[in-house]
Amino acid sequence: MKLLYAKRISILMLCLSYTLASRAQLTVDSTFSPALLVQTLLGAGISASNITYTGDTVHASGFFSEPGGAFGVTSGIMLTSGTVSNAPGPNNNDFAGFDNLLPGDALLDLYTTTTLGTNDACVLEFDFTSISDSVEFNYVFGSEEYNEFVFQGFNDVFGFFISGPGIVGQQNIALVPGTTTPCSIDSINNGYTFTGQASTGPCMNCQYYVDNFQGTVLQYDGYTTVLTARAGVIPCETYHIKLAIEDVSDGVYDSGVFLQGGSFKSSGIFQVTYNGGDAPGTLPLCPGTCATLTAPFMYSYNWNTGDTTQTILACTQGVYYVSTTNGNCTATSSSVNVVPVAGPPAVTISNAFHVMSSSVTDTSYTYQWYLGGLPFPGATSPSLALSVSGCYHLLITDANGCTSISDTICDQNVGIVEYLAGHFTLTPNPSQGIFLIEAPAEIGSGDIIITDISGKLVFSDRWTENTKSKKVEVSNLSKGTYFLQLKTERSIHTKRLVIQ
Repeated sequence: MKLLYAKRISILMLCLSYTLASRAQLTVDSTFSPALLVQTLLGAGISASNITYTGDTVHASGFFSEPGGAFGVTSGIMLTSGTVSNAPGPNNNDFAGFDNLLPGDALLDLYTTTTLGTNDACVLEFDFTSISDSVEFNYVFGSEEYNEFVFQGFNDVFGFFISGPGIVGQQNIALVPGTTTPCSIDSINNGYTFTGQASTGPCMNCQYYVDNFQGTVLQYDGYTTVLTARAGVIPCETYHIKLAIEDVSDGVYDSGVFLQGGSFKSSGIFQVTYNGGDAPGTLPLCPGTCATLTAPFMYSYNWNTGDTTQTILACTQGVYYVSTTNGNCTATSSSVNVVPVAGPPAVTISNAFHVMSSSVTDTSYTYQWYLGGLPFPGATSPSLALSVSGCYHLLITDANGCTSISDTICDQNVGIVEYLAGHFTLTPNPSQGIFLIEAPAEIGSGDIIITDISGKLVFSDRWTENTKSKKVEVSNLSKGTYFLQLKTERSIHTKRLVIQ
């Protein structure tokens, strides 16, 4: 009985191993039409048209499936410089290749420096529209030219070229992540090695490289990790993409690019911007303000408010979004919920013994004192001990970015001890701009200085020694409040002057 049981277990394990192995096997099908290839690639939010294919129609392109995901993608479409049937593993042939005896592609030729010619271009092209402002898709590039042709001056080349509104020329988006460098055997690898040996460096972006030495799933000697091609687009505008690969210098040593099925997609929405960045889902609206909401450049603008301009002002509570329609394509932005908030309370300031104090002291607010209209460095507390004469005001800000600003108070006597016997008078005050200054003779000679409330000089004159009174005319000044200083060598005397 034990022997019979052991045999049954062995048979069961053998069947299970066979089942798992068969499920992990890479299978390919080269019978897919160009339209079916594109249909397999497309995901949500993308519509395609004007599909064309250039290259060998029997071998070079097709569908692949590898349910185990051993090399990162489980199914999708393949474009090769030879035949899809050379892609399934194991990696037991260092020279797997197939020559379709076809020419190369002029655009791909710009990405190689070889003088030996190009061959076997496989090119899938189509127009598309997106319902968001970006598109992306996932891919893996593999090649039989790893590792013995790394940095040898020529190797197979591929690219994904997008063109259309807002894009200059044909932009290749098959790039090494975080760079503008096209993906290739030379830009992603772990160095050159002889045929039939594992790579040992030096590394060139090798975090994106898998050496397939003695691999079981793919025949190619090396391949990239799953990479993502991305591009910014204008919603509902028509773009063109060219997916292409070719042999360089010879027609053998196959290379292939695997594009994940359903991964060519858009996010489904695009963003409205606010203050130079993406608008948040909930936008606080400060008292007495409006939020400026801007759509990206598009074919048309149809806000839910009825506005048809690119930018609108949101001044009341509500949900705001914009859509655009171009032919059969309609795209709608994310929503922005504008919510009025109370903002900080009105703030006043006072000056006692050259110390400015705020009527608001809540620590949840931020504080910034200003001198003469400019931020005073380091002055970020509810009170400020003055070290510089001038005119001050205070700005407080809450967590939502709402602000409250005080009136201005001027203190022109900081650090100077007044000569108390030298008081003077201004009559009349308020005046029409003509007034009389009267002062004791013992204050000596000095200057008459008039500034506005920001500290800007608007009038000056001399006060001579032994003078007891002087008529001043400043009727050319605008109505408002000013400060008049009688400044001598021993003292500064300041009075508020009002011109009506």
